[in-house]
Amino acid sequence: MSDPIIYLSQDYFLSPMQLTDKAAHVEWLNEAEFHQNMDNITSPFTENDAEEWLKGLESKFLEQKPMILAIRRSSDNKLIGSIGIYHSEPSSTQVAEIGYWLAKPYWGQGIISQAIQAFIKYSFEELNVLRIFAKVFDRNISSWRVLEKAGFKLEGIQRQHVYREGVFLDDRLYGLLKSDWLAK
Repeated sequence: MSDPIIYLSQDYFLSPMQLTDKAAHVEWLNEAEFHQNMDNITSPFTENDAEEWLKGLESKFLEQKPMILAIRRSSDNKLIGSIGIYHSEPSSTQVAEIGYWLAKPYWGQGIISQAIQAFIKYSFEELNVLRIFAKVFDRNISSWRVLEKAGFKLEGIQRQHVYREGVFLDDRLYGLLKSDWLAK
């Protein structure tokens, strides 16, 4: 199997994660916004956290197509974000949750929108996924707007679903079916 490289523009592309991405993860994921807006980012995000996560990816996806890809700068191949799907329903490999992040200096440039569009295509065509869903904190307006722009539909709001830093937060639940994506 060859590793996928998906070009977003001449400046950015998606490719598999590497153990050498550890330093970039630590550099970028220590921004407060990541901990505030993502369930699985600890604060502080340490080298050990990054190494454990990357080693887990390496062993988990050794013999299959990667389900998590790095967002990289073309100029130097540096990791500036990631995007991936996770099978949260063990009984179905065709239903997956999407997750993504992009380093703060790259926000507002359309990079994550391009990455989501490209990764949706990859998921439906290469990973045989039939449904992709996302959970986004209600206060993370930028993230849910980017999902809506990509064709995801709001399916509901899970009220007071997550407890974060002394406050219960609402989750917005979005979904996209392969059949809807094909009909676009």
